[in-house]
Amino acid sequence: MEKRTRLDNKALIRSLAHIGLQTSDLKQAHLFYVEILELDLIEASESDFTVDLCGIPLIVTAGGRPGGRSGFALNFKVRDFDRAYEKLTRAGVGFISERNEVLPGIWAAAFLDPDGNRVEIMTPIEELVTAD
Repeated sequence: MEKRTRLDNKALIRSLAHIGLQTSDLKQAHLFYVEILELDLIEASESDFTVDLCGIPLIVTAGGRPGGRSGFALNFKVRDFDRAYEKLTRAGVGFISERNEVLPGIWAAAFLDPDGNRVEIMTPIEELVTAD
């Protein structure tokens, strides 16, 4: 496989927004990530928690199945959500979660990679903040 380097600022993917992970046992996952791995807890609720994974939020959500597929998801910030969505659609990517406004002004959509792992694209939240 040929390695390519992007020298321009037009790359589709801007940066990693967060990593999502589903777990069948939220308490055990919390113990593992917070107590054993000693990752800093950012926030927690009854259905999920977020830790700082080397500067990237790792969001662990209840709902996985023991021994089931991983429930792993990558979430990417894209430079231009509409352009990225259209480009991926033209490339034949089948979205499993159509574009939706997850927060006012923040758009997201999800698709699967060739191995069935969930990949999401989203509008960078800082763009909404700096747009005012």
